[in-house]
Amino acid sequence: AEKGVAGSAQQQQQGEPKGYNTLAKTAWRLDVKTSSKQQHSNDDEPSPAVVGSSVPVALVELRVAEEQKAEHKMLRFELERAQVEEVLAQLNHIQKQIEQRINTQPPTTTTTATTHTSTSS
Repeated sequence: AEKGVAGSAQQQQQGEPKGYNTLAKTAWRLDVKTSSKQQHSNDDEPSPAVVGSSVPVALVELRVAEEQKAEHKMLRFELERAQVEEVLAQLNHIQKQIEQRINTQPPTTTTTATTHTSTSS
């Protein structure tokens, strides 16, 4: 798939590479995911004591504009702290790569693409 991405990007002379979607809008909020677990006594009857835990999560909504279509796709997902840190690390890496290319390469009319993938466990 990486070869196809680079090939289609190289064919485009100026502006956005053909065949790509663009980010139209980003929205997010913090939420707290709570869970409760009832403690059971020896006779498997729930006791009145409830042990609760809460985990902050980021709820993210991305609206993606599809090329040559008036409608947008909406992606909604949640990220826990470690996942937010991974996304930020990847975005920082992208930013550094862009800055390096801007500072080290003379202007050209051909666009090249580099694809990085990341998975979280």
